[in-house]
Amino acid sequence: MSHTATFRLMDPTSYTSPTRTRTSLSGTWRYRTDTEDRGLAESWHSSLPLAPDQSTSDRSGTCSLPWAIQSIGGLSDPISAAGFPNGYLGTVWFQREFVSPHASGVWSLILGGVAPAAHVYLDGTHIGFAGAPMVTVAFDITELLTPDKTQTLTIVVREQDVGMMGGYRSAGHSWSGVFRDVWIECRPGAAIRSCWARVDGKEVVLEAETVGPGGATQKDAGRPVLGATIGGRSVELEWSGATETDPTDRSARSADPDVPVSYQGRINLERLPRWTSDQPELLDLEVWIESGDGTRTDTVVRTVGLSALRTCGSRFLEHGAPIFLAGAGQEFFSPTIGPPTDQS
Repeated sequence: MSHTATFRLMDPTSYTSPTRTRTSLSGTWRYRTDTEDRGLAESWHSSLPLAPDQSTSDRSGTCSLPWAIQSIGGLSDPISAAGFPNGYLGTVWFQREFVSPHASGVWSLILGGVAPAAHVYLDGTHIGFAGAPMVTVAFDITELLTPDKTQTLTIVVREQDVGMMGGYRSAGHSWSGVFRDVWIECRPGAAIRSCWARVDGKEVVLEAETVGPGGATQKDAGRPVLGATIGGRSVELEWSGATETDPTDRSARSADPDVPVSYQGRINLERLPRWTSDQPELLDLEVWIESGDGTRTDTVVRTVGLSALRTCGSRFLEHGAPIFLAGAGQEFFSPTIGPPTDQS
């Protein structure tokens, strides 16, 4: 069975949707350290629930996710000058049960952020590998869920797969774990994967990507179309090509519903409030898929700000006016992208 990872997703906390069913799996999990990194080779994922091996120095217990491994009692040292706790850097197995809900559609397991990387299992079946710590990733688990059944999810965070975080290790950032929320979500077959707005001169460009059958064709072919509303103004989004294949080859997209497709529309920026650092005006961006009979089959609502930033020489310009910017400059120092910290 193939469980392909999906990237370039919106984090579930960044949007609402009346057409989707979502369940958070954050909260209390069991954990077990794997100091010798032998769990994968010995198929610990087949042993449900995880049981500590008394012949090793492994630790086990319960913890709250999302959080950094080094914040678990007994695995941490005092917080470093960089604001992150030092301590145990190695493989840790996390596990919890959940009751599969009732809903028809495509079910995904969504990991908001794991670091440095993780293998994921559902009822002992390997469903995927997440190796990009700053990226939300989803796995299709539709065929593995049974309504009303208690099922077991296992996440194995491995330091040996440090990959993209190698540079951060060299810089002394000694933390790891599941640092953003874990969700299961049910969406329609044809669904919005991501959507955003950007300022382009005197216009606002609204863009969206879809996955699922029918997303690559136009309205006159009897397929779903996309619409959007921002600041009370509506526009129909036009098909603009398959995201990961030749954008001129519509036949390739219609044959492969897993390849995302891009749509785009433009609205005049006039009379729309702009986001500035002095007056951060926010707008609701609503994007929907509409079937041939006018029914909205999927809807996503995000909060956005219309800002135009660019550089001119050594200056940053916001809507053409110079501004002063200050920041940490590294992703893992961001309170929204990086891991949770407690410097109290």
